[in-house]
Amino acid sequence: MILNATKFRLIIGLTSLFILSQSCPLISAPPEDPAAQIYQEGYNHILDENWSEAIESLENLIESYPNSDWIDDGSFWQCYANEKLDRSLENAFECYNRFVETFPRSKWVNDAKANMIRVGERLVQQGNPEYEAVIQAMQEEADEEVSLAAINALGQMGSEKALDALISIFNEQENEEVRKKIVFSLSQFDHPNAEAKLAEIARQDRDPAVRKDAVFWLGQNANSSTALEVLKIIVNSDPDQDVRNNAIFAISQAPKELGMPVIADIAQNHDDPKMREQAVFWLGQEAESESTAGIIETIVYNDPDREVRKKAVFALTQLSDQRGDQAMRAIARNHPDPEIRKEVVFWIGNEASDETAIDFLKQVVETDPSEEVRKNALFGISQASDDLGIPALVEIAKSHEDDEVRKEAIFWLGQSSDDRAYEALMEIINQAD
Repeated sequence: MILNATKFRLIIGLTSLFILSQSCPLISAPPEDPAAQIYQEGYNHILDENWSEAIESLENLIESYPNSDWIDDGSFWQCYANEKLDRSLENAFECYNRFVETFPRSKWVNDAKANMIRVGERLVQQGNPEYEAVIQAMQEEADEEVSLAAINALGQMGSEKALDALISIFNEQENEEVRKKIVFSLSQFDHPNAEAKLAEIARQDRDPAVRKDAVFWLGQNANSSTALEVLKIIVNSDPDQDVRNNAIFAISQAPKELGMPVIADIAQNHDDPKMREQAVFWLGQEAESESTAGIIETIVYNDPDREVRKKAVFALTQLSDQRGDQAMRAIARNHPDPEIRKEVVFWIGNEASDETAIDFLKQVVETDPSEEVRKNALFGISQASDDLGIPALVEIAKSHEDDEVRKEAIFWLGQSSDDRAYEALMEIINQAD
């Protein structure tokens, strides 16, 4: 909700009155802090509206103590006094602009911006149209800051009246950042109307970034079948890929007894393979039950898309018990797609830390009909510890029936500095002679 010009001028007017009455209370300057004493002197002149004397004192502060803690205070009031002298509005505008650029974290920066807008409006009225665009940009920035502050305050109230106000503001709002802030505030209400509005925004809002935020926050509170049903609708129908991905993530964060059945359904039945990939990934993160592990294994065999099948292989690697290892070895032996066997063998080799794993990889080298799968098994053996991997590579390099396999094993032996690898290579060379 952008403030109109009358409201904005009212804010600026109130700000200006507040500056002199409240913002800078009198300080008690200790005698050992001369900068504070000079600042107090200058500020007393501001209160007495002795603008020239104030400028003189504050210039003395800025020149004599440029590193003082009072430098931003003095610089702001110097600009203010120059404006009040009305010598040059252009100089006053530029003074405030330099202050904003030099002291962006000062407590006075918002006051300086408000004063810039006021001075700029006077310059436009005096026939200087070049200031109009600057003023418009600053007004829009200030409008957004005011709106965000008000939204934050309403969110903290937590009352039904505040909730109604937030919903009303959202319905009239155009600014994306303000609307996203309202979405967050709505998520903090424990009220069915807040959840209903979030669901409406997540399904229907015109802006994908706002829908994405609404989906995320709806997922953080997805403790009901109603919220999950909304998220499932979004997975099936939203035109934006990122929003659909966010909806799957949101479902995965729900309590397992609610979320995992929905994720499993998406993984097995969604028309879009990208959505099935996402769902399979999250299944792997939560696959604690026998049935979930079985679903993943079924996807490895039956999904029509190879990339989804590969994602399911990775999901099996995430299982924390023997079910994953057993399923992976069965797939490596039996799957009809050599690309899937290759993927499985890669992951088995990646975790090959005992003789059982090395023996299995040796079996793959001996029996798999695909050269690429056999090479992946050799690579897995080469990545094991020397005590496990070197003896297996030596055996294969010396005795395997396939010359290509033997050459691959010899290559990996050549990458090792182990004495056993050197001795095996020398033996192979001597036998060739």
